Amino acid sequence: MADPALSKSGETSVDLLALMSGEEMRHCRLSLGMTHGELASALRLAPQAESQITRWEEGTMPVPGPVALAIEYLLYMDTIGEPLPSSGLFSV
Repeated sequence: MADPALSKSGETSVDLLALMSGEEMRHCRLSLGMTHGELASALRLAPQAESQITRWEEGTMPVPGPVALAIEYLLYMDTIGEPLPSSGLFSV
């Protein structure tokens, strides 16, 4: 029996590979107590990215895998009580 998750070409459906839905992203953002702008800043996105976050949360655009993983990292850091780094990984 054919796997319904595979297309005729054998490729996996993009929806099935999504790491985080828009609703999950919104829940995570609210759990962190962040606005769209604060989340954009924490993700090191451009200030104009607030509208992109809205599109991800509304489900009009899929949440990219790296963004989902970064949000999971933010939640983990919040859970263990560690402050978020204020700059990049490397200090000069």
